[in-house]
Amino acid sequence: MKIKDTTYKRLKSFVKQFVPKAIWLDLKQKHNRILSVRYPLIKTPENVFERVYHIKGMTWEKMYAPTVYGRAKERTFEIMSPSQDIWLVCDAIVSQDSDVVRCQAGAWWDKYNDDDFITRAKPWDTNVFRYTHKDVYILPGRHKVYITGTTLSLLGVFENVWSHFIFQFLCKLYYAGEAGLLNQDITILIYEYKDPNINEIIDNYINRFPKAKILRAQANVDYCCEKLLCAPSLSTNYNETRFSIDYGFVIPQNVMIMLMNHLVQPYASMVTIDSTMPTRLFITRSTYRILSNKEEVEGYFKEKGFCIVEGANLSMEEKASLFYNATEIVGMHCSAWQNLIFCNKVRCLMMSNYHYSGETCFYTMAKTHVSKWINVCGQDESSELMTNYYIPLEKIKAAYEELIS
Repeated sequence: MKIKDTTYKRLKSFVKQFVPKAIWLDLKQKHNRILSVRYPLIKTPENVFERVYHIKGMTWEKMYAPTVYGRAKERTFEIMSPSQDIWLVCDAIVSQDSDVVRCQAGAWWDKYNDDDFITRAKPWDTNVFRYTHKDVYILPGRHKVYITGTTLSLLGVFENVWSHFIFQFLCKLYYAGEAGLLNQDITILIYEYKDPNINEIIDNYINRFPKAKILRAQANVDYCCEKLLCAPSLSTNYNETRFSIDYGFVIPQNVMIMLMNHLVQPYASMVTIDSTMPTRLFITRSTYRILSNKEEVEGYFKEKGFCIVEGANLSMEEKASLFYNATEIVGMHCSAWQNLIFCNKVRCLMMSNYHYSGETCFYTMAKTHVSKWINVCGQDESSELMTNYYIPLEKIKAAYEELIS
């Protein structure tokens, strides 16, 4: 059932239209400061919650950073990945686009880390007003929905983005199934995904568990759960690289194994080598963090026989077939590169802004499916993480020649 919020939206629209922006922002800050609720941070959930399933202990994970054309060779290094558990929390509150779990004992913010979170993280949680080493201040939702019985939450920051969903959220569902937690009457609390592929993946898995039902979360709603099952993000992501001393993404081996078993293999089993499929793909993107000379670059690769692919427009079967049959993939940094998990020893050239040129996520996930990978970066248009960028075509040509040499 949709929750109507038209009065608030009309008032907000009216204020924004007639009140100067500086005054509006100041009023909003003061309003949020008054409304926000302080919660002490729960840094040791093992002392507060009940562990219902142990996924893994702390591990050192091997990561791979790709070759960056003219700047760096491929690097291999190890990063600590924290332990993972599924916790049971009674009388807990969760919200869309937030990793915070609230309860009587305080707030568990699984990405919070004393050593480096304050320094390097940029929290995108929509309900976090501010935070310190000890507390987090939460803006309550404008509505409340009470859920009786047991609930499994798949909510969190970037839960609706294809690549983040795959390596941070999906395996929570798979582990809950392996633990037998989905064999009871249970509500699966998920984002109201617009991506049909995400909905298909979830539905295909939940169909195995007739007692499980889905509840799609809405914005600005606090979901008050009688018994909440929750887990940390199974791949750590601090969403900010400006101050990093290492790389922000840690994708542990157990996540890759689960994705291979439950996602890749079922779709890959339906794929065959097809001589009519394009073998050279150009991955494009149409929103923010775009190559400013995109048309020139796409035109060059079109002339070389590449097929332009927009990942968001593909079904799961099309993703698996296209990427399995591909021998060369070129294109702009975007979530569609996550589909390399379906590939078979492909060569890759990824274009990105400078901020993302050493990003490890896609390369680590697809390492066993790739024969050669080069990143090429250019001039960023601003200091923002999501900025557009320019790479001279001649530099891209030279990087491509190195890729296929």
